[in-house]
Amino acid sequence: MVLKIQSPDITHKSDAGGVQLNLGNDKLLRAAFERIMDSVKLKRPDARIEGITVQKMVAEKEAVELILGIKKDKVFGTILMVGMGGITAELISDKALGFPLSKLCFEGPEDHLNKTDAAQLAIFAVMTVCLFTYGVGVAEDRALPWDGYLRTLPVGPLPRLTGRLLTGLAFVVIGLVPLVLIAWLITAATLPLSRLAMTAAALLAAGVPLFALGITIGYSLSTRAAMAVAQSLLMPLAFGGGLFLPPNMFPGWLDAISRWLPTRAGRDLVVTATAGTHVAGTSVLMLAGWTVLTGSLAVWAYRRDQGRRFR
Repeated sequence: MVLKIQSPDITHKSDAGGVQLNLGNDKLLRAAFERIMDSVKLKRPDARIEGITVQKMVAEKEAVELILGIKKDKVFGTILMVGMGGITAELISDKALGFPLSKLCFEGPEDHLNKTDAAQLAIFAVMTVCLFTYGVGVAEDRALPWDGYLRTLPVGPLPRLTGRLLTGLAFVVIGLVPLVLIAWLITAATLPLSRLAMTAAALLAAGVPLFALGITIGYSLSTRAAMAVAQSLLMPLAFGGGLFLPPNMFPGWLDAISRWLPTRAGRDLVVTATAGTHVAGTSVLMLAGWTVLTGSLAVWAYRRDQGRRFR
C-alpha cells in the first residue's frame, strides 16, 4: 500500500515527507502514518491536514508516473496540464498545457457555432502565412547573395511580388483544406455557395493588412529579428483578435483592446460573412484603417530597403 498526506497547502508531498511506499501489512501502515504526521508537522507546521490517502501500490515496471492538473480560468476557459510526474516533475519540467475549448475541437451541434469556429481558425491560418511566409520569408530572401542582382533586373518589383503572393496563397490553401474538410465531415456546419464566395472575399480582405504587416517585417528586419517579431506577434494577435476564444467571453478590458486589433476586425468580417449577418461598421472602418497603415508601412519599408542597397 501507499500512504500520502492530504492537504490543500502541500503541493509537493515528498518534499514534506508526506509519502510512504511499499507498505505490506498493518504494522508498517501504522508506523508510516506516524512518520508522515511527524514529518509534516515538523516541515510544514502551517499546513492544514485533512487526513491521509491510502492507495494501492503499483509495480514500478507497470507504472507510468504522470502529473495532471485542471483549472477553470475566466479568460482561457478550461485548462489542462499533463507531464512527467514523480519526484523529478519540477526538476525536469516536462509539461504541456491544453485548451480543450469546443471551438478548437469543432464540438457542439449548433451550425452557427461550427461555422464561427472554422472562420476564426481560417483567419489564424492566413495570419500565420502572412507573418512567416511573407515576413520571415522576405527577410531570408534579402539575406541571399543573389538577391541584390535580382533587384537590378529591368522587370521591376511586380513579378517578384506576384510570385510571393501566389506562394502565400498556395500555403493558405494548404492550411485551409484540412480545416474545411473537418468542418464539413464531422460538424453540422453548412455553407451555401453564395455565402462561400462572400466568405472567401471577406477572408481576402481580412488578409490584406496582415500581408502588408508581413511585408513590412520582411523588408525592415534581419532574418533572426523577423522570426522573433513574427513569433512575438502571432499569439497576442490571435488570442486578442478572438481567434481562439469568442470575444463575448472576454473581460471588459480585453474586449476594449481587442476591438483595435486587425485580427479582431478581420475575424468579425469573416464570421459575419459565414453567418450571413450584418457586419458592424466599426469593424469595416478598423480593417480599412489597418490596411492603409500597414500598406503605407510596407511601401516605406520596401523603398527604404531599396535605397539602402543601391545608394
